[in-house]
Amino acid sequence: MTLYLTQEEVKSVLDMGSTIEAVESGFREMGLGHIEMPPRVYLHFEKYNGVLIAMPAYIHGIDAAGLKVVTVHPGNPKNHGLPAVIARIILNDPSKGEPLAIMDGT
Repeated sequence: MTLYLTQEEVKSVLDMGSTIEAVESGFREMGLGHIEMPPRVYLHFEKYNGVLIAMPAYIHGIDAAGLKVVTVHPGNPKNHGLPAVIARIILNDPSKGEPLAIMDGT
């Protein structure tokens, strides 16, 4: 069963200290070659002055894989009442390919 987490739910379980520790750990693991992270993929929507960015990664040590999808549309706040940046993260179980969680990544 896939867990869905809203922005409010994600914020409720994060604090700055543990977030900084996780980012530091991620950079350390990347430096050790334990993370597979291909270059970002960009889709440009010139007609709409927007972009979609796909960022996949696999952390071997904790056997976690995921994809962050970010859209950037600077005109959203004025034209549509939406944030300029919208993001989602899909966390997958690498052994089965099953999505474990879909969460706000903004």
